[in-house]
Amino acid sequence: MASPIIAFLAGAGTGYLKQREVEDQRKRDDEDQQFKRDQREVWRKQQSEADSLNQSLKQAQAPAEVVEGPLGDQSAGPPVPMALSQGSTGAPAAPTFRMVAPGVNKSFSTAAEAQQAVADYAKPEAMNQRVVAAYRGAGLVDKALEVERNVKQGQFADLQFNEAQKAAVAKDADSRLRAALGGGAQGLSSFASESGLFGGAKVGFDTGKDGKVQFYTLGADGAKALLGQPVDNTQEALTALVSPHWKSLDTSHYLDMLHRNAQAQRAQANDDRNYALNERRLNADISHRSQQLAIAAGRASGKAGGAEAAPFDFLSDFDPKQARKQAMDIEAAKAEAEGRAFSGANAQKIYAGLRDAAAGDNVSRERARVFGDAARKAKSPEDLQAVRERALQSGFTEEEMGRIDQRFAPAPAPKQAAAANTNQAPKKASAPVIAEQIGSGLPPAAEAAGVRLDKARADLAQLRASRPPGLKDGNAARDAFARQIKAAEDELDAADAAYQGAASPFVAAAYGTRRK
Repeated sequence: MASPIIAFLAGAGTGYLKQREVEDQRKRDDEDQQFKRDQREVWRKQQSEADSLNQSLKQAQAPAEVVEGPLGDQSAGPPVPMALSQGSTGAPAAPTFRMVAPGVNKSFSTAAEAQQAVADYAKPEAMNQRVVAAYRGAGLVDKALEVERNVKQGQFADLQFNEAQKAAVAKDADSRLRAALGGGAQGLSSFASESGLFGGAKVGFDTGKDGKVQFYTLGADGAKALLGQPVDNTQEALTALVSPHWKSLDTSHYLDMLHRNAQAQRAQANDDRNYALNERRLNADISHRSQQLAIAAGRASGKAGGAEAAPFDFLSDFDPKQARKQAMDIEAAKAEAEGRAFSGANAQKIYAGLRDAAAGDNVSRERARVFGDAARKAKSPEDLQAVRERALQSGFTEEEMGRIDQRFAPAPAPKQAAAANTNQAPKKASAPVIAEQIGSGLPPAAEAAGVRLDKARADLAQLRASRPPGLKDGNAARDAFARQIKAAEDELDAADAAYQGAASPFVAAAYGTRRK
């Protein structure tokens, strides 16, 4: 009997334990599910807060706009005009302008006030304040403090930069002002107009009978506004006149002036380099052609070769540096007399004229020397006649030959034949410079081709020395200038080919191609 009872009790105990384990497992499962629900709720809350923060930041950085009309309702989206109230006559209300932005709807009586409010709303400092408020509203105090700290550091860095920039501008301006005052009223007037010292207006002056100068500013309509009283044209008086306005110099306007001056200096330096390069090319071409024609002259006279003929230097005793300085001084004097700005292109043209004049003088002297040498070597009547014919072919007149050597002076015409001889032969046109100086006796076709070649080379050099059109002149002007350059180059190539074809074969072979 005992064993069945024991078995029953054992089975009951086992069932109880299994039931307990089932209940415990169910309880653990419920706790796990609750934990997961809590986690999802926390995640949803964090996501909602992040979305809210992003939306607040977007609204903080959103621009404002001006809307015309009465104050409307913003609760359901963009503002809309309010409906007429009861008892309203329906008469149009006074115009109202509003600055509208996320969370902002301010009313103004004029559009200018509303636009100013929009400009203030868009300032970086106002936007930074809205961003900080958005972080604080989201409970991110540390992030808000970080933004404020970065803003203050940026403002401090900007302040340091502005102070350093102002110090540099003040130092440069003081130096330029002292130099301008050294130039008297003219120097101060030019500096004041460029630097914007008197409100950015152009400054001029009139000189009275007593020698005192009266400064004035020119308005947009050309009206004069006097600046103080007439003062002596001395450095002390001019300094006293300009001192009250000096501290109010606009830094940004002065920096614009420095930028314009730097651009002008770079453009002038480029023009000078191009001009010097063209000058070297031109001189090299002339020297090469002179050497080859000297070789041709030596061979034509029966000499062995060109080693004995020294190349002629067109610009001997010509100082380029001194000529440049003289050209710049001439242009500066003309610019001051005409009341305009200094022109580097005009100075280059003056320099080219000085160089050409020096070359012309040297050519004339060399031309006379070559003829004189040939005349001294001529002893017999046959030699004298050969020199005379060669000189006439190269462009000499009998009067010029007679001034150099009396043996070539023209014989006085008989008095009775003076009236009968009415049709005198016209003077022969001058041959090219190179042919004249050597007296090589080139064929007339070669001389004409040489004149054409010299003119084509001079035209191309002058065109390249001129300032090309800039961006402000437009594409049409730049294309036209490019076509002019191309046409001049084509003419130079054609003249070069004509000259080589007209000259003797050994000159053409030695001369080669002018442009590689």
